[in-house]
Amino acid sequence: MAGNYYSNTFANKKNTIMKHKIGFVALALFSAFSFFTSCDDEKDKFLDDYATILYFNNAGEVPVTLYKTGENTDYKVIVNKGGSNLKATAEATSQLMSDASLNIYNEMAGTNYVMLPASCYKMENPLKISFGSKEDDKAVNIEFLTDEIYKLDKNTNYVLPLELVNSKDSINSKLNKVFIKPSVVIPSINLKTFGEQDVVDDPADPTKSKYTIITELPLANQWQFDCTLTVDPALLDAFNANSQIKYALLPQAAYQLNPTLAFTPGKSEFESTILIDRTKITPGDYMLPVRLSDCSNDAFQIQAGKDVILVKVSLKSVKLTTSMLSTNAQEPTEGAIANLIDGNVSTYFHSSWSVAASSLPHYLQVKLDSPVKNVKFQYYTRQNSSAQCPKTIVVKGSNDGTNFVVIKTFDSGLPTTANTAYNSIIFVSETAYSYLRFEVPLSAAGENKWFSMSEFKLWGE
Repeated sequence: MAGNYYSNTFANKKNTIMKHKIGFVALALFSAFSFFTSCDDEKDKFLDDYATILYFNNAGEVPVTLYKTGENTDYKVIVNKGGSNLKATAEATSQLMSDASLNIYNEMAGTNYVMLPASCYKMENPLKISFGSKEDDKAVNIEFLTDEIYKLDKNTNYVLPLELVNSKDSINSKLNKVFIKPSVVIPSINLKTFGEQDVVDDPADPTKSKYTIITELPLANQWQFDCTLTVDPALLDAFNANSQIKYALLPQAAYQLNPTLAFTPGKSEFESTILIDRTKITPGDYMLPVRLSDCSNDAFQIQAGKDVILVKVSLKSVKLTTSMLSTNAQEPTEGAIANLIDGNVSTYFHSSWSVAASSLPHYLQVKLDSPVKNVKFQYYTRQNSSAQCPKTIVVKGSNDGTNFVVIKTFDSGLPTTANTAYNSIIFVSETAYSYLRFEVPLSAAGENKWFSMSEFKLWGE
């Protein structure tokens, strides 16, 4: 009997089920949560040939991914009713294939399926399936014991083989078997973006930057659990050991970061925004090395390689040359402008006092190789005199060297003693500029009078 039955079903290995109708269904399913296979049941199938015909919606081999969470996984196999008389009642039996039948199938189809151990699932077997006149599909309910499946040999091709039998109506001989092939993975949580990342300017506040870290559980979340974002200086040390640019740790006072990621059911992503205050850092290259750690759900693992993010914040030094510097008021008898960048605080630049300037107020101007938005400057007052110290500095920007707009005015806190350094805050313009002009409308010498400076430095990006 078995030989006759299978000789009809497998008359042509290459053109029937031996080719395996593969339908991949990846499940992220857990206790009290089940996945219904799509019921695109094509109810009008076989209208010309059969009044009523029954078949598995996803026949053939069906890979099923289960997630190891300490809980079992519910799964449903859908049986469809088709044909020309969709309002007819119908019956069939879904049953587990016998070991002998599975062996015959393997021999005919060239497969190496092994029966899934009975300790790995729960289901009613055999199951009588009855269709009412208004019913087009029915489910075979299976509970997979995920932890038990996880213990099985990963190199063995385990399947749960079901077949439709015993029907007064027709059963499709090509769609009457399903081979459910479960595999178990440990769910992982990871950073959606990782590795080196640059901050972005906050359009709502040009003195601030930010970066949003997205942590994801790449499946439908059914749990409540926490993870932590930890600042780990050891990551920075490891990065610097292999980098030409040596980054400093971003000072804690310069950023805000909520370290706790509170996942709730239905929420598979969590966003954490790092807010950075550029006015709280001195120029240089900084990094905030963050590691994803401490998941409170022991069933989850943190995915290695996607658990670290290195957020970079930089304000680069501008290498000034004499050709980049100019002024509208060079004093001809002393204080050449080149003295500002000679590395010697005993020398100085002096604006004109012995002759009238071409225009007022006197200024120092820098032509940049690349436009900048974030700016900081430093200067020293003259080593042996305080009579020419700037009292007000107006910073202006331009992209044509002719039309300038005010970016920032400094009219308090400037040093009034000799040989004293001044470090500006980092300030940000809405537009990047290729020319920066430092006008001095008021100095210790008076309004629209001369001024002097020793060393001058500039940072910008």
